[in-house]
Amino acid sequence: MANYKTKTKVLNGVSTFFKVFVIVLFIFPFIWMISISLQTEKEIMTFPATLIPASPQFINYVTAWNKIPFLTFLKNSVVITCT
Repeated sequence: MANYKTKTKVLNGVSTFFKVFVIVLFIFPFIWMISISLQTEKEIMTFPATLIPASPQFINYVTAWNKIPFLTFLKNSVVITCT
């Protein structure tokens, strides 16, 4: 009986570890993407790379919004999806 409980606990531990590993594996690219979007060009090119920017540059989002016609792209996506 004790052997069954020990085996169950070990399997539950391995299962939990695997689930957490998969979650981190899927979430990390999104965290990295947001981190890179908030860094300066100089910070992006440094080695080794940093995950947390020294001074977040939210102006990068404004610059991207002004350079690329997102609303046009959104309108095209909606038109294609609805037709």
